[in-house]
Amino acid sequence: MELHEAIKNIFPSNGIYEVILGTKGIRDNISPIGVIVNENQLKVKLYKCTTTYQNILVYPYCSINVVIDNPKMFYLALFNKSVKYNLIHGLPVVSDNVIFSNCKIIEDHTEYVILSLDPFDVKYSRQKISAFNRGNCLFIDLLVNITRLDIFSREELESMLKVISYEIKVIKRTQPNLLDIIREIEDLIRSKGYKLE
Repeated sequence: MELHEAIKNIFPSNGIYEVILGTKGIRDNISPIGVIVNENQLKVKLYKCTTTYQNILVYPYCSINVVIDNPKMFYLALFNKSVKYNLIHGLPVVSDNVIFSNCKIIEDHTEYVILSLDPFDVKYSRQKISAFNRGNCLFIDLLVNITRLDIFSREELESMLKVISYEIKVIKRTQPNLLDIIREIEDLIRSKGYKLE
């Protein structure tokens, strides 16, 4: 499969996809991170206080590990627990579906940088796999919560509207393909006399 086609399968639309980023430099490191996809451009936001950032300064390459059926891997990576990994192109790999990329700082802010990712290789185990987009999952949860608006007590409703507001904000940011539907849902909520934060 061609590199461009594989990347399009992994990141099928604009949005933010949760992956495990592998880097080396100071030390081998894997960390959960959101890859920002906008048209054909891939970017990540890295905080300067992280090992990932320090590694990129030394070795400006990364492995973008697509993990869709192992949520425990995100936990292990986030809390620096022991994880078995292989090295490919000198980078830590924890998935059968991985994109290897050059990393270039395109924005430098006081506390963080924005990296542009320029893929140069892919290892792909399936014909069709896409990265995890939490906006999609939150959207399903949002739909469930919307069905409960008319059955909650006043106290429950107050708490639920905070959850719904949060879910809407995250969906808007991470899954722009759902914006039209989200606007309809917001209108529905307001038509019932409820306010969103």
